[in-house]
Amino acid sequence: GGGDDGFKLDFAGLRGGATVSKRHAWLRHDSTGVFIEDVGSGNGTFINGERLPQGIERGLHSGDQLRLGAVLLNFTIYNNKK
Repeated sequence: GGGDDGFKLDFAGLRGGATVSKRHAWLRHDSTGVFIEDVGSGNGTFINGERLPQGIERGLHSGDQLRLGAVLLNFTIYNNKK
């Protein structure tokens, strides 16, 4: 985590969206992969049902189920290289 650069995903209109904190988690990617870190959410960040401890960055893999509060997301990596 850290810094103010990034993007915002607004789950307010989604079923369960009220369970996602305004600052819930950081997503980061680099040449080695995609990473997520819970930044002190009220209702937790989960990968495949396992709650992430706050402040610990974890790698995401294609096929992972990500849950922010009560919002379920299926994570897929697409390789766009030609």
